[in-house]
Amino acid sequence: MAPGAGGGADALASSRSVGLIPPLVELVVREGELPGFIPEYGDEFQAWDYLNHLFAIPEPAEERGYVSFIPLSVGGYTIKRKWFDEDATRRGEKYQPAPAGIADLAEHVRVTMGLPAAEQLPTFRRIRYDLNLESLRTGHVFGIFFDHSVILDGPMAELIQCELEYIRPARPFARRRRLFRGTRRGREVARTVLGC
Repeated sequence: MAPGAGGGADALASSRSVGLIPPLVELVVREGELPGFIPEYGDEFQAWDYLNHLFAIPEPAEERGYVSFIPLSVGGYTIKRKWFDEDATRRGEKYQPAPAGIADLAEHVRVTMGLPAAEQLPTFRRIRYDLNLESLRTGHVFGIFFDHSVILDGPMAELIQCELEYIRPARPFARRRRLFRGTRRGREVARTVLGC
């Protein structure tokens, strides 16, 4: 079933409860209701809507996890790999472009990737909102992620979740650039002292 083609997909696309959460959180942050944090400059908010073709990898033990194919708007796929024995906070993860011209995803996983035990799972649609926040105290970046996923070609199932995640440490001079931003003197200092 294509996105927006009825059933769970229509319910997902018109969901007001999930769709309103990120703008409300962003408003709270911008209004100062989350003291000590500001939206990350230049990467404040992202919205995603994509299909996910998923394969569980139960063995061999060193490859256990999953392989996922995410269609690109320009054609082709991004391949996402996660390695883990059980669902855990830390898991190995890798994204890579898929080779052009993959006709059969299952065959690609089992033969080309050398994972014959791969089990194809139902395709799902994922709508995700990312709000990236910077700590004013440390400069470290954190994310609040809202997910709403619905199975498209299997028994109706839905996942709605919110994740809080540490993204990365502070970037050198990022806070200084932000403090000077928007003033003539600040732009001069940024160019001559900070080199940006």
